[in-house]
Amino acid sequence: MDFTFSDYRKLLGTLQEKAFLPIRFCDTGDYSGRVAIIRHDVDMSPQKAVDIGSIESETGIKSTFFVLLSSRYYNLVSGENREAVKELIRQGHEIGLHFDVTNYDEDYSLDELCDAIKRERLLLESLFDIQVRSMSWHIPKRELIGVNIPALDEIGLLNAYDPEFYNGYKYVSDSMMRWREPIDEYLEKAAYEKMQILTHPIWYSFKQNKKDLEILKAHHFGEIKKDCIYLDAIRPGYKDILELSE
Repeated sequence: MDFTFSDYRKLLGTLQEKAFLPIRFCDTGDYSGRVAIIRHDVDMSPQKAVDIGSIESETGIKSTFFVLLSSRYYNLVSGENREAVKELIRQGHEIGLHFDVTNYDEDYSLDELCDAIKRERLLLESLFDIQVRSMSWHIPKRELIGVNIPALDEIGLLNAYDPEFYNGYKYVSDSMMRWREPIDEYLEKAAYEKMQILTHPIWYSFKQNKKDLEILKAHHFGEIKKDCIYLDAIRPGYKDILELSE
């Protein structure tokens, strides 16, 4: 499978052809038959998330998009990013919290992390006037994967890495632009009754002409360019630094 919009459409088509029911985390429950949680971690670009969300909306599929509140690459309060998330909501997708563990001290206890999750959840809910019912870890510690956390259960927050979803469903991911397991084969053969499919919208485009490192570099350079535009506004001539770097 290439990382193109057309191939992603094919993946969704195979899901439907093989009678999988695509669901959001907030829809999880007891189902008879095949079911697939469709999940996206928005690590870098809410605009790319809308590209994926629009494809799903066109095919009648609703999924879960986990967004960061502590990303250096996007600010959910800013106009274009805020509108991107609102568009996902209009399309019927679920917005969940992507919680960045690395944003907090390494010696934070689990209780302290859960308190931070509660604060970020409330902020995300207030920003978009929604109820946040699910979360996923961003760059998690190994000991947080496949572990039930009672404190999250108590506040009614579904954890994408809880044993129910991480072990109870076949988990497949395109992390670092690589499907480490043959998702095409799994879907075509309907090898599993329950699946959790994770994608990262930043990898997808109309034509696959870049590898993961090139995409990350291009995005990083785009952020530098934005910084330089701002700096040139407050100190004319600063843009020359950007031109020299090119």
